[in-house]
Amino acid sequence: MASFPKPSLPAGLTSAPLKLLMPLAALIGVVLIAKESVFYAEPGYVYHVRTVTGQEHAVSDVGYQFFLWGRWNAWKRALTVQAVSGASEDLAYAEIESAETSASMPPLNIMYLDQVDADAEATVRFSIPTDNDGFLRLAHEYRTPANLLRTALIPAFKETLQATASLMSAEEYYSGARTEFNSEFENQMNNGIYLVRREETYANSPRKVKGSANATLGNEQEEFGNESKVVYVVRKVVDESGNPQRKAQKFTTFGI
Repeated sequence: MASFPKPSLPAGLTSAPLKLLMPLAALIGVVLIAKESVFYAEPGYVYHVRTVTGQEHAVSDVGYQFFLWGRWNAWKRALTVQAVSGASEDLAYAEIESAETSASMPPLNIMYLDQVDADAEATVRFSIPTDNDGFLRLAHEYRTPANLLRTALIPAFKETLQATASLMSAEEYYSGARTEFNSEFENQMNNGIYLVRREETYANSPRKVKGSANATLGNEQEEFGNESKVVYVVRKVVDESGNPQRKAQKFTTFGI
């Protein structure tokens, strides 16, 4: 029976060094895999993770996470939209301070019911869903936090602030209705914008104007010129049950 020679190691290489190199090679392989497949999830963020096999899921737990040579992007759990003094006025859109944090814009010019305008400041924080199904639905629709801010949250913020100003006159606001304004703004951000009808009416003023003194009339001088002024009234559209009808905020359908 024919015999074959046993394979021999290259000159100068013994089995002992080879055994030492194998664990080193394994360690390098583990490091490379970890570098391309593991990330650390920070607190306060939700992560959209996509693996190389086509699977995707939401990660909201803090710690190291495995994503198998895939991709991931971070969404902050609370997104802020604000109109404040000092923000840039040169941008066509609100300034995105970070891809996953907030948007800042200059004070918004609003018009009250009596056609008086003013620059308003406001801040709203939006909480995004953290459950797997709800978050994936949101991520599929908007893809990135910046898209969510620009196409949904910022427009809703502007529209709601103006809609709230349209519910009252500037005189009412500066006469003590600031708390009511803030309450209505928060209410409409959460539950939808009221559908309203704006009506123009005339109200008589109780003030009378006396004519020039007439000596023949003594103390019973004639009064004339009843004054009237235009009054704007906003009436909320109600349904058959008497409940105010609203325009729903689109972002609430995604659990925000």
